Amino acid sequence: MIKTSKLDNHTAQKYEHQANAEYLIYIDTLQEFSVQLSFISSLTAAGKLSAQESHSRVKQLWEILCASKDRLEGGGFAGGANNYN
Repeated sequence: MIKTSKLDNHTAQKYEHQANAEYLIYIDTLQEFSVQLSFISSLTAAGKLSAQESHSRVKQLWEILCASKDRLEGGGFAGGANNYN
């Protein structure tokens, strides 16, 4: 019998989730969040966006990301959109 580590089990579970459509949508949303956050940060640093506008846009992106995460987890994401200040 071959011993498997907890890491191996975690990796196997990770790849099982990758076949899930909600997981793929979440990963896409997370990547889009990252790209948009980078753009917003750059525009703010260059003085093209105000801090208030930047905050508003990041909050909107965060809410979209949390909604995607909620769908993935069946609605149980503790760090949801309501927790963003």
